[in-house]
Amino acid sequence: MITTKDMSYHPEAMANLTDASTRHSWAETFYMPFAVPELGLFGSAYVMARPGVGVTTSDVKIYQGLGRTRLDALYSDNQTQIPAPAAFENFTLPTGLACDLSTGPARYRVSYEGIDDTRFDIDAQAIMPAYDIHDSSMDPMAAKTDQDRAAGSGYGAAYGGHYDQLCRIRGQLTVRGKDYAIDYVDCMDRSWGVRPERALQPMAWLHAIFGEDYAFHGIWSMNYAAASDAQHSFAHGFVLDNGQVHGCTAGKVIVTRDGIWGAHYEIHATDVRGKQHRFLGAPVASGLWEPYGCVAVPNVMNRYVAADGRVGYGEIQEGWFYDTYLRLRAAGQL
Repeated sequence: MITTKDMSYHPEAMANLTDASTRHSWAETFYMPFAVPELGLFGSAYVMARPGVGVTTSDVKIYQGLGRTRLDALYSDNQTQIPAPAAFENFTLPTGLACDLSTGPARYRVSYEGIDDTRFDIDAQAIMPAYDIHDSSMDPMAAKTDQDRAAGSGYGAAYGGHYDQLCRIRGQLTVRGKDYAIDYVDCMDRSWGVRPERALQPMAWLHAIFGEDYAFHGIWSMNYAAASDAQHSFAHGFVLDNGQVHGCTAGKVIVTRDGIWGAHYEIHATDVRGKQHRFLGAPVASGLWEPYGCVAVPNVMNRYVAADGRVGYGEIQEGWFYDTYLRLRAAGQL
């Protein structure tokens, strides 16, 4: 169960899951999206702190339209050697990014004063409990031991602790002097675990959201060399249906690609009631995200149509890790 205590660093978990030789790889992360979906505009604020070495990555990205390189971004500010904040639940970084998690997991405040007349002030109000992938009372895929949790998390030991949560996100965004009002539903997350920058599990994190009444979110491990209907293996996920959260027991992704970029997605999910869900999606905006130097993330905002005809939006992050990809390519499997 996620509580306000989980907004802070996790020194006990870090001590239990690392030793002196691996403590530098412990990571505490926070991800908050923002978007104006109907304009094909989306972005995020992302923080990854490494308390074992005292540094933090501060990342702000904003995309509009179908970009495929970092140079196609509308705005980007990624700084990787910022001093780690003394307290994770409420901090302001030298980059101008400020995060207040002190009332989480009920509410989050994120603001940013950047360069080139770019800034935002966002309030995210939770519309569901924090979905703890390691809590068996809410997630039917939850495992009991640290070893089994790492094996089944979708992202290895990097998800030693992890939750996802749908929020009503409101605020103001200014990008290069142009103002936008933010008011929509999206999915944030918070993680802590062992996250080195080599030999990480390829994974995907995606959702299809149709407002406060209906949404799906899922985490998947990935096999780059598999067929288009077998690259994603379901790890965890939930459906929000008429205000009730139902954990999922199975899922499937069928993707049509242009290189590493998804051009069309067909997503299936089965929740604990046995109810089937199906979503068809295609990109309306995209950009290449490199939250760390070891990975390329084709970051896509899809427009989705649900099986009942409802139209929504959702973000897809697929982690294409360079070490795994290049190893497969060298072996002739890609």
